[in-house]
Amino acid sequence: MTLNAIIVDDESAARSMLRQIISEHCPMLNLVDEAPDVKSAVKLINKHSIDLVFLDIEMPEENGFALFDYFNQPTFETIFCTAYSDFALQAFEVSAVDYILKPISISKVILAVEKAIKLVGQNQIIQRVNVLKENLSVNKLQKIALPMADSLVFVQLEDI
Repeated sequence: MTLNAIIVDDESAARSMLRQIISEHCPMLNLVDEAPDVKSAVKLINKHSIDLVFLDIEMPEENGFALFDYFNQPTFETIFCTAYSDFALQAFEVSAVDYILKPISISKVILAVEKAIKLVGQNQIIQRVNVLKENLSVNKLQKIALPMADSLVFVQLEDI
């Protein structure tokens, strides 16, 4: 299975590094294009059939979270690549394929891409993005994704 992917990051050096890692170590990805900001990413996603987005969080104008506001029902998986490890880490681990801290390591990218390949086609993207939006809107983790044999089960934290 080959996934169409894009990189969204305002730093050209970060995009270049990730592009190199993908081209050398992730033959299952077709890197369609790159975007320096969220608005450019939205155009690329709407123009191409994108399966996977490598997304930075801190960018000028709009941060990476804003990407999800442009889609009622996202059809792409997301791997966050950011220098920030604060609260966002908890929120994204329940909703994104992975969360990679910069500087990006080859092994983390490979593992994240392998996770994405397993998740594409499971039709849980919308549910995970809704959990992400819910967690971000109240600024407190509400639900957690528990991995099962071949899927995720979403559970309220208060029920654990």
